[in-house]
Amino acid sequence: MNKQTFKGILIGVMLMLVLPMALPSFAQSTATSEMIKIYHTIKSVTVDGHKAKLSEEPFIHEGRTYVPLRAITENLDCDIHWDGPTSSIQIFKDTVAPAWTPIPTVKPTPAPTVPQSEYVYITKTGTKYHKAGCSYLKDSCIRVKLSDVKGKYTPCSRCYK
Repeated sequence: MNKQTFKGILIGVMLMLVLPMALPSFAQSTATSEMIKIYHTIKSVTVDGHKAKLSEEPFIHEGRTYVPLRAITENLDCDIHWDGPTSSIQIFKDTVAPAWTPIPTVKPTPAPTVPQSEYVYITKTGTKYHKAGCSYLKDSCIRVKLSDVKGKYTPCSRCYK
């Protein structure tokens, strides 16, 4: 075995030993989640003297008790409603939650079209028609009916954007 091959094998073995120790610390430093301690010491929940049926297990975290809101409201004979568009929860006692109705989509109405002037302006030598006040009309300005020049002239790129 030559010296170069031995160096390559030695570097490979060292990377295999060091890399597994470096990766967990790298992954841990980039993670956004956090480990929390919770206590599942709640044996039962009672609502109006009756043991509540819970869909999820309640727990205690940092001195606060967390119980599933839907289970509690339903055990109190209330209706609970998630309102997606407003990202809010509504609880109703002695009433029924309204059916969710989608917010109507408002279609933009196009801007009203302004009737084109019946008259436009051309120059003696040009091939385009213009609106009054166009800078291209400084040398000559001939007022004509739009219907007479359509097809013969094209609209000015400044006036008709």
